Amino acid sequence: NGVLFKGGRFIEALGRVKAVAFDKTGTLTRGRFEVTDVVALEGTSEAEVLGWAAAAEKRSPHPLAQAVVRAADARGLSYGTADQLTNQLGKGLVARVAGATVEIGTPDLFTFLGIEVPRAALEHVERFNALARTAMLVHHASGWGVIAAADEPRPAAAGTIAELRRAGIESVVLLSGDHPRTVEAIARLTGVDQHHGALLPEDKVERIAELERGHGAVAMVGDGINDAPALARATVGIVMGGIGSDAAMESADIVLMGDDLTALPFAVRLCRRARAVVIQNVTIASGVMVLLV
Repeated sequence: NGVLFKGGRFIEALGRVKAVAFDKTGTLTRGRFEVTDVVALEGTSEAEVLGWAAAAEKRSPHPLAQAVVRAADARGLSYGTADQLTNQLGKGLVARVAGATVEIGTPDLFTFLGIEVPRAALEHVERFNALARTAMLVHHASGWGVIAAADEPRPAAAGTIAELRRAGIESVVLLSGDHPRTVEAIARLTGVDQHHGALLPEDKVERIAELERGHGAVAMVGDGINDAPALARATVGIVMGGIGSDAAMESADIVLMGDDLTALPFAVRLCRRARAVVIQNVTIASGVMVLLV
């Protein structure tokens, strides 16, 4: 059925789970972004903004980075490759391209770097986020730009969440590093109980801890390197095997081999049934021993 358990204790643990937390990108959504909008500000051109971003993102494996590079290639743009790259997890990255510094990421990245973002750029970010698109600020010495990309929910996402509830899961939560309004839009489409956006990897770990305090055993489902700490922290870490990063695969306890979300409710039911059989066997064996004594 395409479900790999890394040990028997994880079968028992998943049978006790009462809450499930999902990452957004690549888990509840397809994980394949496509650039929908490029906005040039302060006298720059769309080609320049996309070229700066593609040069900075070319070596990054992140789905958003790959979308930017595909968009630049589709337009036939000529761009270099960053010779220096510093990744700020959950915020973006800083690169050196042809001797110039290029920053690309969320508004939090520029707050962290102490760079003031023009009001017009922030307004575009808000507008795109309201449309359930992920917006990236791009800064170069020559000016500013904003790139927006969209990612669609997996067709099976809403049905999987409904099946999990029928299987006995009490709470389904969406955790993401994307803008809260983008996360809210995906939450509406998939029917989760709670949603939290603009989370750094350490924030996801804290949310998992909160769920454990409220529900006991918690499963975390993810695929990216940003999910690895939360996967390790959860009672059971579940990773999408087809597109999952090496770090996430290593941190997870259960792997959905075919990136098929519908295998998750099957795994939950299987583990609950297995746990019930174990309890029955122990009860019967104990009863027989007491009777014989």
